[in-house]
Amino acid sequence: MGAIGKAILEVLRKLYGSEFISKTIGTRANVVKPKELDSNAPTKNMYSPDAFKDPKLQGMIDDKIQEYAPYIFSNKNQRELMNYLDNAENLLKQKKRDFGVTDQLESVGKEKPEADVIDIKTGKKAEGIETLKEDLGLPPEVSPKTKMGKNLQELKRTMKEADNARKDIDKTMDTGLENIFRTFMQQPSKDMVMEGKRRAVIRKILLGDDRINLPKEIRTSLENYDDLRGGGTKEMDPLTIFDTYYKRDTDKLETLDSIIDTAKNEVDAAGEFKFLEDGFELKKPGKDLGDKLKDLPDDIDPDAMAEGGRPGKGLDYLMGV
Repeated sequence: MGAIGKAILEVLRKLYGSEFISKTIGTRANVVKPKELDSNAPTKNMYSPDAFKDPKLQGMIDDKIQEYAPYIFSNKNQRELMNYLDNAENLLKQKKRDFGVTDQLESVGKEKPEADVIDIKTGKKAEGIETLKEDLGLPPEVSPKTKMGKNLQELKRTMKEADNARKDIDKTMDTGLENIFRTFMQQPSKDMVMEGKRRAVIRKILLGDDRINLPKEIRTSLENYDDLRGGGTKEMDPLTIFDTYYKRDTDKLETLDSIIDTAKNEVDAAGEFKFLEDGFELKKPGKDLGDKLKDLPDDIDPDAMAEGGRPGKGLDYLMGV
């Protein structure tokens, strides 16, 4: 490798680091990049000085320098090698200017051994200058004790704090979304809401139906909303009592739900339903033992009936068989 090749290698190391050199250089050792097809090839011409100052154009130049790096050492054209070297050096110089690194600052850093570096946030001595540079992400030519180094150090800390804050926000948002989801899952479903509205109206229907003689304890429970209080029993739920006295009619229940959706309150809904549907059909009351004894023929003595006795209304009838 000649002097130009060594110079190119050094400037690439300063631009992109040793890892870039080891992974990239020489991977296309026997291939020459066809510059004729690329009007912006860094080997073809010298880029304008103003191009390096423009962030967008500088980014393009940076990409081109990296793109041609694997092929540059297989190029034997001295003019193209010089063009590539000049463009790479100009890119490095502009990047240093962008970072505030001057030639004087760079030379001072080389001449003087670096003293202990104090962490400006903790006030404690840093473990090692190279470790600190690595942790802070400082360019190799920037000393942490310079103004530029301190600015970059503070910027790095600020970015780290912002990253931690973002993580905290993400965690808070995740917790918040989890709570919202849990609250949503705990909210009553649409069917549960309609059931509650139906229960309120059926309570009024039961209390206002003069065809049924509600036991005192049931009427009191319905009037006092005892089923909704702590310790209320399912037997006193208006929907349970409904099944005790009324035949379940799906069509009428759907009509009731439609009325509930438009009525102002449960009292109006119960009144409108009674007017339109004339209420629910009552179940036929079952006969108790006393009623069944009254229905027996006069010539039958229930006490004398036994298994194998006279067929007809006997013990089987009394037992409900």
